[in-house]
Amino acid sequence: MNTLIHVVVFGLLLANDVSATWANGMAFFSTATFSYWANAKWTFQQSYQNLSSYMAFVAWMGSLAIFSGWLVDYLAWTSWLAIPFFMVLSVILGFLGAKKLVFRKGNSS
Repeated sequence: MNTLIHVVVFGLLLANDVSATWANGMAFFSTATFSYWANAKWTFQQSYQNLSSYMAFVAWMGSLAIFSGWLVDYLAWTSWLAIPFFMVLSVILGFLGAKKLVFRKGNSS
């Protein structure tokens, strides 16, 4: 679902003459917001989270996105590998970070 949201938001923004940089950033925040809500509701069964919890989630996922882009550049791989590499990282490390840092037991307000 996250990938679909990202692609749709990115495509809609590009179609409206928004630069790829801004379109990708806004698509990321749209996707991260959906992920946060879905993880809180279904994965970790927490009905309410505070703003600091949301910011921690976005910072964690944003760090993974930046790291995956940096590593692809550092290894001189084609830029298109950043997307699937980030998807793999976000599934594995995103879940672990969400579980251990954001949605840990006793962290809901």
